[in-house]
Amino acid sequence: MNRGFHVFFVLGVLPLIVSASFIQMKVTLNLPRQLQDDSAQVNASLINQGDEAAHDVRAELILPHGFAADSRYLGTLAPHSPHATSFNVSLPDSILDGTYPVVLKTHYSDANAYPFSTITAGLMRIGKSRPQLIRSRMKPAVIYGEASTPLTLEILNKGSSPQRVNVRFILPDELKSSVYETEVHVPAQETAEKTIMIENFGALPESTYFIMAVIEYEDDYHYSFISSAQIQVKEEKKMLSPTTYMPIFFVLLMLVVAGFIYLQFRGGQPGEKKKQ
Repeated sequence: MNRGFHVFFVLGVLPLIVSASFIQMKVTLNLPRQLQDDSAQVNASLINQGDEAAHDVRAELILPHGFAADSRYLGTLAPHSPHATSFNVSLPDSILDGTYPVVLKTHYSDANAYPFSTITAGLMRIGKSRPQLIRSRMKPAVIYGEASTPLTLEILNKGSSPQRVNVRFILPDELKSSVYETEVHVPAQETAEKTIMIENFGALPESTYFIMAVIEYEDDYHYSFISSAQIQVKEEKKMLSPTTYMPIFFVLLMLVVAGFIYLQFRGGQPGEKKKQ
Protein backbone atom coordinates (compact mmCIF):
# COMPACT_ATOMS: atom_id res chain seq x y z
CA MET A 1 0.00 0.00 0.00
CA ASN A 2 1.41 3.35 -0.99
CA ARG A 3 -0.71 6.24 0.18
CA GLY A 4 -0.14 9.71 1.49
CA PHE A 5 -0.31 9.84 5.28
CA HIS A 6 -0.84 13.29 6.74
CA VAL A 7 -1.42 15.05 9.99
CA PHE A 8 -5.06 16.11 9.75
CA PHE A 9 -6.09 17.43 13.11
CA VAL A 10 -4.78 17.80 16.62
CA LEU A 11 -7.14 18.90 19.36
CA GLY A 12 -6.87 22.54 20.28
CA VAL A 13 -6.70 21.66 23.95
CA LEU A 14 -3.50 19.71 23.39
CA PRO A 15 -1.01 19.23 24.80
CA LEU A 16 -2.96 18.32 27.90
CA ILE A 17 -1.62 19.11 31.32
CA VAL A 18 -2.77 17.33 34.46
CA SER A 19 -1.46 18.50 37.79
CA ALA A 20 -0.79 15.81 40.37
CA SER A 21 0.80 16.84 43.65
CA PHE A 22 4.13 18.39 42.61
CA ILE A 23 4.27 16.54 39.30
CA GLN A 24 3.03 18.35 36.21
CA MET A 25 3.28 16.19 33.11
CA LYS A 26 3.14 17.85 29.69
CA VAL A 27 2.69 15.44 26.79
CA THR A 28 2.78 16.34 23.09
CA LEU A 29 1.75 13.91 20.37
CA ASN A 30 3.44 14.22 16.97
CA LEU A 31 1.69 12.34 14.18
CA PRO A 32 3.46 11.08 11.02
CA ARG A 33 3.31 12.94 7.74
CA GLN A 34 3.98 9.99 5.47
CA LEU A 35 3.07 6.30 5.40
CA GLN A 36 5.86 3.79 4.78
CA ASP A 37 5.52 0.02 4.27
CA ASP A 38 2.03 -0.19 5.73
CA SER A 39 3.21 1.20 9.06
CA ALA A 40 3.61 4.58 10.65
CA GLN A 41 5.82 6.10 13.30
CA VAL A 42 4.11 8.12 16.00
CA ASN A 43 6.37 10.34 18.11
CA ALA A 44 5.69 11.77 21.54
CA SER A 45 7.56 14.21 23.75
CA LEU A 46 7.13 14.38 27.51
CA ILE A 47 8.39 16.81 30.12
CA ASN A 48 7.76 16.89 33.84
CA GLN A 49 7.18 20.55 34.64
CA GLY A 50 6.80 19.97 38.38
CA ASP A 51 9.41 19.88 41.12
CA GLU A 52 9.11 16.17 41.96
CA ALA A 53 10.23 13.21 39.86
CA ALA A 54 7.62 11.10 38.06
CA HIS A 55 8.28 7.39 38.56
CA ASP A 56 7.39 4.28 36.54
CA VAL A 57 6.36 6.35 33.53
CA ARG A 58 4.67 4.24 30.85
CA ALA A 59 3.09 5.39 27.59
CA GLU A 60 0.61 3.46 25.45
CA LEU A 61 -1.34 4.19 22.28
CA ILE A 62 -5.08 3.59 22.07
CA LEU A 63 -5.80 2.93 18.39
CA PRO A 64 -8.69 2.00 16.06
CA HIS A 65 -9.57 -1.65 15.55
CA GLY A 66 -6.93 -3.40 13.45
CA PHE A 67 -4.11 -1.00 14.38
CA ALA A 68 -1.40 -2.14 16.82
CA ALA A 69 1.58 -0.69 18.69
CA ASP A 70 3.66 -1.75 21.70
CA SER A 71 3.67 0.36 24.85
CA ARG A 72 6.80 2.15 26.06
CA TYR A 73 8.30 2.05 29.55
CA LEU A 74 10.16 5.31 30.19
CA GLY A 75 11.23 4.87 33.82
CA THR A 76 11.75 8.01 35.90
CA LEU A 77 11.29 11.52 34.51
CA ALA A 78 13.18 14.10 36.54
CA PRO A 79 11.76 17.63 36.80
CA HIS A 80 12.26 19.77 33.68
CA SER A 81 14.03 17.00 31.76
CA PRO A 82 12.42 16.44 28.33
CA HIS A 83 12.04 12.91 27.05
CA ALA A 84 11.13 11.67 23.57
CA THR A 85 9.77 8.30 22.55
CA SER A 86 8.31 6.74 19.41
CA PHE A 87 5.83 4.01 18.49
CA ASN A 88 5.85 1.84 15.39
CA VAL A 89 2.17 1.49 14.45
CA SER A 90 1.20 -1.43 12.24
CA LEU A 91 -1.87 -0.93 10.04
CA PRO A 92 -4.46 -3.42 8.77
CA ASP A 93 -3.85 -5.12 5.41
CA SER A 94 -6.98 -3.51 4.01
CA ILE A 95 -7.73 0.02 5.10
CA LEU A 96 -10.01 2.73 3.75
CA ASP A 97 -8.92 6.25 3.06
CA GLY A 98 -10.04 8.52 5.84
CA THR A 99 -9.28 9.97 9.24
CA TYR A 100 -8.24 7.76 12.16
CA PRO A 101 -7.93 8.61 15.88
CA VAL A 102 -4.73 8.20 17.88
CA VAL A 103 -4.85 8.54 21.68
CA LEU A 104 -1.77 8.50 23.89
CA LYS A 105 -2.28 7.59 27.55
CA THR A 106 0.63 8.21 29.92
CA HIS A 107 0.78 6.50 33.32
CA TYR A 108 3.11 7.56 36.15
CA SER A 109 3.35 7.71 39.95
CA ASP A 110 4.80 9.94 42.65
CA ALA A 111 7.38 9.07 45.32
CA ASN A 112 4.66 7.39 47.39
CA ALA A 113 3.67 5.15 44.45
CA TYR A 114 0.36 7.01 44.07
CA PRO A 115 -0.71 6.53 40.42
CA PHE A 116 -1.68 9.26 37.95
CA SER A 117 -2.37 9.43 34.23
CA THR A 118 -3.04 11.84 31.38
CA ILE A 119 -4.38 11.47 27.84
CA THR A 120 -3.52 13.24 24.60
CA ALA A 121 -5.24 12.73 21.24
CA GLY A 122 -5.19 13.64 17.57
CA LEU A 123 -6.40 12.52 14.14
CA MET A 124 -4.39 11.15 11.21
CA ARG A 125 -5.53 11.14 7.60
CA ILE A 126 -4.81 8.47 5.04
CA GLY A 127 -5.36 9.39 1.40
CA LYS A 128 -7.71 12.12 0.23
CA SER A 129 -9.77 14.32 2.50
CA ARG A 130 -13.54 14.71 2.63
CA PRO A 131 -15.83 17.16 4.43
CA GLN A 132 -16.57 16.23 8.03
CA LEU A 133 -20.36 16.02 8.47
CA ILE A 134 -20.41 14.68 12.03
CA ARG A 135 -19.33 16.90 14.90
CA SER A 136 -19.63 16.58 18.65
CA ARG A 137 -19.10 18.43 21.88
CA MET A 138 -19.16 17.90 25.65
CA LYS A 139 -19.52 20.57 28.30
CA PRO A 140 -17.20 20.81 31.34
CA ALA A 141 -18.33 19.03 34.50
CA VAL A 142 -17.46 19.00 38.20
CA ILE A 143 -17.16 16.01 40.53
CA TYR A 144 -17.46 16.64 44.26
CA GLY A 145 -15.52 14.21 46.42
CA GLU A 146 -16.20 10.56 45.63
CA ALA A 147 -19.54 11.30 43.98
CA SER A 148 -20.43 10.92 40.30
CA THR A 149 -21.66 13.46 37.78
CA PRO A 150 -23.51 13.20 34.43
CA LEU A 151 -21.66 14.06 31.24
CA THR A 152 -23.59 14.51 27.98
CA LEU A 153 -22.11 14.06 24.52
CA GLU A 154 -23.95 15.99 21.80
CA ILE A 155 -23.51 14.70 18.24
CA LEU A 156 -24.55 16.84 15.27
CA ASN A 157 -25.18 15.29 11.86
CA LYS A 158 -24.92 17.99 9.18
CA GLY A 159 -25.41 15.46 6.38
CA SER A 160 -28.54 14.58 4.42
CA SER A 161 -28.51 10.91 5.54
CA PRO A 162 -28.83 9.41 9.02
CA GLN A 163 -25.70 7.88 10.51
CA ARG A 164 -25.00 5.21 13.11
CA VAL A 165 -21.71 6.11 14.76
CA ASN A 166 -19.45 4.22 17.15
CA VAL A 167 -18.46 6.17 20.25
CA ARG A 168 -15.59 5.37 22.61
CA PHE A 169 -15.11 7.29 25.85
CA ILE A 170 -11.46 7.38 26.90
CA LEU A 171 -10.71 8.46 30.44
CA PRO A 172 -7.66 8.88 32.66
CA ASP A 173 -7.24 6.10 35.21
CA GLU A 174 -8.43 8.38 38.03
CA LEU A 175 -11.95 8.54 36.60
CA LYS A 176 -14.53 5.84 35.89
CA SER A 177 -17.36 5.80 33.34
CA SER A 178 -20.69 3.99 33.29
CA VAL A 179 -20.20 3.45 29.52
CA TYR A 180 -16.94 3.08 27.58
CA GLU A 181 -18.20 2.17 24.11
CA THR A 182 -21.60 2.46 22.46
CA GLU A 183 -23.41 3.14 19.18
CA VAL A 184 -25.55 6.21 18.61
CA HIS A 185 -28.09 6.79 15.81
CA VAL A 186 -27.96 10.37 14.57
CA PRO A 187 -30.81 11.48 12.24
CA ALA A 188 -30.00 13.64 9.24
CA GLN A 189 -29.70 17.35 10.02
CA GLU A 190 -30.35 16.67 13.71
CA THR A 191 -28.58 16.24 17.02
CA ALA A 192 -28.42 13.10 19.16
CA GLU A 193 -27.25 12.85 22.76
CA LYS A 194 -25.60 10.22 24.92
CA THR A 195 -25.33 10.78 28.66
CA ILE A 196 -22.89 8.83 30.80
CA MET A 197 -21.99 8.97 34.48
CA ILE A 198 -18.44 9.92 35.44
CA GLU A 199 -17.19 8.80 38.85
CA ASN A 200 -14.13 9.69 40.90
CA PHE A 201 -11.79 6.69 41.04
CA GLY A 202 -8.83 8.06 42.97
CA ALA A 203 -8.62 11.59 41.58
CA LEU A 204 -7.21 14.16 43.98
CA PRO A 205 -9.32 17.18 44.99
CA GLU A 206 -8.63 20.41 43.10
CA SER A 207 -7.29 18.48 40.09
CA THR A 208 -8.33 18.86 36.46
CA TYR A 209 -8.63 16.02 33.95
CA PHE A 210 -9.76 15.61 30.35
CA ILE A 211 -12.08 12.99 28.89
CA MET A 212 -12.09 12.13 25.18
CA ALA A 213 -15.08 11.04 23.11
CA VAL A 214 -13.86 9.32 19.93
CA ILE A 215 -16.48 9.03 17.18
CA GLU A 216 -15.99 6.79 14.12
CA TYR A 217 -18.18 5.73 11.20
CA GLU A 218 -17.62 4.80 7.56
CA ASP A 219 -19.11 4.08 4.14
CA ASP A 220 -16.47 4.00 1.43
CA TYR A 221 -14.46 6.42 3.59
CA HIS A 222 -13.52 6.28 7.29
CA TYR A 223 -14.57 9.32 9.33
CA SER A 224 -13.41 10.22 12.83
CA PHE A 225 -14.03 13.08 15.20
CA ILE A 226 -12.66 13.70 18.71
CA SER A 227 -14.15 15.98 21.33
CA SER A 228 -12.95 16.57 24.87
CA ALA A 229 -14.42 17.65 28.18
CA GLN A 230 -12.69 19.14 31.18
CA ILE A 231 -13.52 17.46 34.48
CA GLN A 232 -12.74 19.30 37.71
CA VAL A 233 -12.53 17.37 40.97
CA LYS A 234 -13.40 19.42 44.04
CA GLU A 235 -13.75 18.82 47.76
CA GLU A 236 -16.96 17.12 48.77
CA LYS A 237 -19.76 19.47 49.74
CA LYS A 238 -20.27 19.04 53.47
CA MET A 239 -23.85 19.00 54.73
CA LEU A 240 -24.61 20.10 58.28
CA SER A 241 -25.52 17.10 60.43
CA PRO A 242 -28.28 17.11 63.11
CA THR A 243 -25.60 17.35 65.81
CA THR A 244 -24.46 20.57 64.16
CA TYR A 245 -27.97 22.00 64.19
CA MET A 246 -28.67 21.15 67.88
CA PRO A 247 -26.54 23.91 69.49
CA ILE A 248 -28.08 26.48 67.14
CA PHE A 249 -31.57 25.20 68.00
CA PHE A 250 -30.96 25.43 71.76
CA VAL A 251 -29.53 28.94 71.48
CA LEU A 252 -32.60 30.09 69.55
CA LEU A 253 -34.87 28.35 72.05
CA MET A 254 -33.16 30.07 74.98
CA LEU A 255 -33.53 33.44 73.27
CA VAL A 256 -37.25 32.82 72.74
CA VAL A 257 -37.74 31.75 76.38
CA ALA A 258 -35.74 34.72 77.67
CA GLY A 259 -37.77 37.09 75.52
CA PHE A 260 -41.04 35.58 76.74
CA ILE A 261 -40.00 35.91 80.40
CA TYR A 262 -38.91 39.49 79.85
CA LEU A 263 -42.24 40.43 78.31
CA GLN A 264 -44.14 38.73 81.14
CA PHE A 265 -42.30 40.65 83.86
CA ARG A 266 -42.53 43.91 81.97
CA GLY A 267 -46.25 43.65 81.42
CA GLY A 268 -47.10 42.06 84.78
CA GLN A 269 -48.47 38.63 85.56
CA PRO A 270 -51.51 37.48 83.64
CA GLY A 271 -54.75 38.56 85.38
CA GLU A 272 -52.98 41.09 87.66
CA LYS A 273 -54.72 44.50 87.83
CA LYS A 274 -52.64 47.62 87.91
CA LYS A 275 -53.20 49.92 90.94
CA GLN A 276 -54.86 53.27 90.25
